[in-house]
Amino acid sequence: MELTAIPLAFIAGLLSILSPCVLPMLPAVTAASMNSNRAGLLSLALGLSLSFALAGTVLTFVLLSLGISTEWLRYFSITLMILMGLA
Repeated sequence: MELTAIPLAFIAGLLSILSPCVLPMLPAVTAASMNSNRAGLLSLALGLSLSFALAGTVLTFVLLSLGISTEWLRYFSITLMILMGLA
C-alpha cells in the first residue's frame, strides 16, 4: 500500500460528509452534538472522517491481500447502486 493511500482515504472521508444522503441529516446531528459539550461538533467531524477513512483503508487492504482487483469492487459497487436505485 502506498503512503499516499491513507491521507487520500482521510480526505475522502471528509468529503463524504457532503454526500446527498448525509447532508439532510447534518442539521439535526450537529445540533445534538453541539448541545452535548463544547467539542461535540469537532468530535462528530473527526469521528465521521476517521470511520469512513478507516473503512476504505481496511477494505482496500483486505481486497489487495486476497488478490482481488479493486476494479471488481468498483464494478460490484456500481451494479449494487444501480439495483438499489431501481428498487
